[in-house]
Amino acid sequence: RMDPSFLTLITFEINVQRALSLYFLARSLWTSGEHGVAISALSEATVAMRTRTSPTGRGLPEIEPNGPLASLTSEVIEFRRHIATLLNSWEKDNSLVYFDKVPPSVPANNALKAIQLKKVAEFSLEMKDPLPFSVPGIGVDDTACTLSATGGNTESDAPPSYDQAMINDSRLQPARERSDSDLARELHAKLNTE
Repeated sequence: RMDPSFLTLITFEINVQRALSLYFLARSLWTSGEHGVAISALSEATVAMRTRTSPTGRGLPEIEPNGPLASLTSEVIEFRRHIATLLNSWEKDNSLVYFDKVPPSVPANNALKAIQLKKVAEFSLEMKDPLPFSVPGIGVDDTACTLSATGGNTESDAPPSYDQAMINDSRLQPARERSDSDLARELHAKLNTE
């Protein structure tokens, strides 16, 4: 079970983030000359910063005097005051100077959009010869090594498949001929002599 204070904090964070995003979107729109849409975005930020009237409504959760958000009360009040003052100023400027139509909500082409913080880097694997592996106890002889870039496959420059490499490697022939019982006898003899 989650602590209700934690859920209150998460709800607060989500709505403050949305309000701040709308606030800076409105600032950007106002600077670019889209005054009506900027006013609409700022009024949506005002709604996001209001105290909600129901648990499922829009806005901030109620900040209780002894609750976890009590230390943020003055910042929230000051931000609400700033948004209200700025909204009144912009509405006055728009009605006296710009005369832009204020839509009831931010149009979809100007709405908040998710951004990708990390650029997509395409992964590519360079085609290289596989490193030859050696079997313990068998010396590596370059002339005996049959692993190559083609691995018996002359149709492409791709490295050989695992199965092709295992079949074509002459160094593995002695190991293939020895059975598990032979290996177990050798191990038993080695452990008994020590």
